[in-house]
Order: sequence, then structure tokens, then C-alpha cells
Amino acid sequence: MGCANKLTMDLAKKCDFGSRYTQLCQDYSEFLIGTSNRIVDSEIIESTLNQFEYPYRYFKNEKFYRVYLLKNHNYEAWFHFQLYANSDSIDGYVDAMVYIRENKKHLAGSVFSVLQKEVEHDSLILRPVYTADVLPEILKKLIDIAVSYVDEFKKIKL
Repeated sequence: MGCANKLTMDLAKKCDFGSRYTQLCQDYSEFLIGTSNRIVDSEIIESTLNQFEYPYRYFKNEKFYRVYLLKNHNYEAWFHFQLYANSDSIDGYVDAMVYIRENKKHLAGSVFSVLQKEVEHDSLILRPVYTADVLPEILKKLIDIAVSYVDEFKKIKL
């Protein structure tokens, strides 16, 4: 096992994280996406996030969105993502993370690409590639994976 703790790995296995994330990255790879003339802006992102029941926040200095999936006395969990520009042919790639804390200390979770690498024992670092046309689909699927991960945590701890 790499840098992920046992709980992180157990939750990933229970929600079938590795194969789901790998498939997402294969479905949205640089070779399949094509190009888009639309510009990715906060309106596209926020209209997608508003379809979910979870509150979210944009961190301007660090340039990432955080979606709050769980918050109670002892535990909090969130999904966050950051968009990175990549090349002229695509808008970029999405770097995503799920994170669970207990009493403000890290308990479980990781960056999706790192977790996938450890769960699948893969040497490649995978990230979904986006254009403005497919970003809403990607975000929905990433959030679904993160929610499944947190749901597995709830079964164990709550």
C-alpha cells in the first residue's frame, strides 16, 4: 500500500472507486474529447453544482471549488476540484479530491488520481480531460463517485 491509510483504501474498494474513476478517465480522455469553442466560466460550473443539494464554495486564491458532502459534530467530508489548463486542443483536465475529517484531523480520502493509482496498482496518473461541452457531465460523475465514497464512510461511522 502507498500513502493512503487503511480506511481510505477500504472505502475506495467498497464504493468501487478504482474502476469507476478509471472508466471516467477513459471516457473523457484527450483522444476522445475533441475541441470546443465555448469558454469554461463560473456560470457553467455553478449551474452544474446547483443541481445538487450540497452547499459549495469557490476558493479564489487557491482556485478550487469545494462541495460540502457531510458536516456534523465530529465529522466533515467534502469533494473539491480544480481545473487545469493543458493544451490548445482541450481546455484542460480536472483534478479532484475527496476528504474526510474527524475533529478537524484528516481521517480518510485522497486526490482521485493518486487514490486510483493505489487502488488499481496502476503506474499511470489518470485525470479526466474536459472542454466546456463535457465539463458538466464530468463534474456530475465525479461528485457521484465522491458521494458514494462518503456514503460508505457513513455506513461505518455514523
